[in-house]
Parts: sequence; structure tokens; C-alpha cells
Amino acid sequence: MLTGYAWSDGSALDYLHWDEGEPNSQDEICVEMYYYNERVWNDKDCNNQRGYVCKAPKSVTTKKLGR
Repeated sequence: MLTGYAWSDGSALDYLHWDEGEPNSQDEICVEMYYYNERVWNDKDCNNQRGYVCKAPKSVTTKKLGR
């Protein structure tokens, strides 16, 4: 598992996008995303209510362009 964080189902993270210097606190074991700063991650206290991110299988979508 990368950096000790995991999805709520226990599976390991296979992607990281921490802000510079993050994670920086052993007491903050949840993660939030800064939407205004290149969508980077920050460790956060789990008592702070936030939205959530869902893990989904990677899919490929194609769209035919033309007239």
C-alpha cells in the first residue's frame, strides 16, 4: 500500500497526487482534494465532513467525429 492510505474497501491506492509537503500529519488519516489547486490531495482530520470520491474501473470511451 502506498503511503499507508487505502480505499474504504481496503484495496491499495495505485495513484497518488499529494500537494507538496503532504501528507504531513499522523493525526490526519483522511484525504481531501483541493479543487482550486490542480486537484492535489491533502491529509485531513476524519471528523471534518467532506464529499467523497468513488473508485471505478478504468474505461475507454471513444467518440466518432465527423459530419
